[in-house]
Amino acid sequence: MLVGHSYGGMVITNAAAGNSNVKALVYVDAYIPAQGDTAFGLTRARPGSCLDSANAFTAVPYPGAPAGDFDTYLKAGPDLPYPGFAQCFANGLPASQAAVLAATQRPIAFSAGSDPSGVPAWLTIPSWSLIGTADQVIPPAEQLFMSERAHARITEIDSGHLSLISHPGAVPASSSPRRMPPPDQTTQPDAGAAECGPSPRVQPTAADSGGPMKGTP
Repeated sequence: MLVGHSYGGMVITNAAAGNSNVKALVYVDAYIPAQGDTAFGLTRARPGSCLDSANAFTAVPYPGAPAGDFDTYLKAGPDLPYPGFAQCFANGLPASQAAVLAATQRPIAFSAGSDPSGVPAWLTIPSWSLIGTADQVIPPAEQLFMSERAHARITEIDSGHLSLISHPGAVPASSSPRRMPPPDQTTQPDAGAAECGPSPRVQPTAADSGGPMKGTP
């Protein structure tokens, strides 16, 4: 099982392609790209992302960078229309915790946002998606679209982008073995069918999730 949060969804979608050892993909407030998608494009596909402004980022050169590339960090404080790290990336967490996360964040290369994704592993590997309905980074409507396109089993939780921190029990609850399909239902539809129809949503219990969840069984 591979689990990806945020940009990590781009990583697992590509890393698992053609790997028979991977039996499940779990997306946590994550990008779930189709072939040719980019992180920048998916972020802007629907309105509502707090990262849809260059004001959100601080650019820092890194050794050996190709021309025009650099590391990007999210600014700790606001720079309108960017509301600041706490309200954008860490909404729902205590201010003190958000401040630590802002100070210890790891950068991402600017070029990573425009790299097109390859053939997605979710075409052949069953997937699960945990969507924070208060996510300010990847709009929940876009997460839902990507999840349904991938025929993922969807769980929605009242959380921001960092549900893996604010509701740590939600990830194992949303992808627990008792919610996995029977053996004869674990094969994903082919590429032609992947664009059609919604995916089932599940309703974890509060005991499973460590917090309130909602969904349509």
